[in-house]
Amino acid sequence: MGKEIQKTTDTNPIKGALENILSNLDNISDYEITRKNNKTTIKVDSKDKTERKIFSYEEQGSSYNSTTITNTKQMSIEERRELVKKLDSEGMSQSEIASKTMRSQKTISNDLKAIKS
Repeated sequence: MGKEIQKTTDTNPIKGALENILSNLDNISDYEITRKNNKTTIKVDSKDKTERKIFSYEEQGSSYNSTTITNTKQMSIEERRELVKKLDSEGMSQSEIASKTMRSQKTISNDLKAIKS
């Protein structure tokens, strides 16, 4: 998993991300856009279902905090459980963690049981 965090003063980085998605639709199987309070999240899956990119933009006054997470299905169990542990400590639900890791909610539940035992 790769994670990139940056602060940007771009007036609308969300528009740029959406334009990028639209220009690459040939390589995309699915995408989802959600907005909650001052945070916009764009989830994009590759056509071959082996990669998921999650772009998060959080408005903070006149700037944005931008986070990009790239997940692939090739993550080892140990790497995944470390990520699951981190995301759980941030207060994410099992369903949210499952979405970010490209695994089922049941797998995340099993991972959390293994982590806590």
